Amino acid sequence: MFCTLNTHKVDMDKLLGAQIGLEDFIFAHVKGKRKEVEVLKSDDMLGLTVTDNGAGCAFIKVNLFANEMLFFIDVSVTLMG
Repeated sequence: MFCTLNTHKVDMDKLLGAQIGLEDFIFAHVKGKRKEVEVLKSDDMLGLTVTDNGAGCAFIKVNLFANEMLFFIDVSVTLMG
């Protein structure tokens, strides 16, 4: 898996790095069958963790809370809002 910033295209010049702005889009690319999920942010916070594995590969973990339940998204994700 790898992530690009502000483009859905596989562009090695747009890989997710250290600088993420409030208006940026993060696209997560995973191997396998293509899936598209839209996440609508309706609360002040969205449980989003972007971290680096120390070897230059970024990962995204998304935690969504709905009715006290925790949901994990494990597909290609575009975060909007």
